[in-house]
Amino acid sequence: MISKFHVTVNGQGDVVDTEVLESTCREATEMGIEAVKALKFVPTVCGGKRCRMEFPVYLVFR
Repeated sequence: MISKFHVTVNGQGDVVDTEVLESTCREATEMGIEAVKALKFVPTVCGGKRCRMEFPVYLVFR
């Protein structure tokens, strides 16, 4: 099962938005959203301050 998401992370490293780009089934979508939201990211630095960032996440479940 494969899920592809577009993820937005705030300046504290928390996932604040997920957009499903592609998924092979509903289970992959649900598990992918749960997995991504449970992660803590290290935010990027913009002008000396931690800032919001967006990037793709690809998950493969076996």
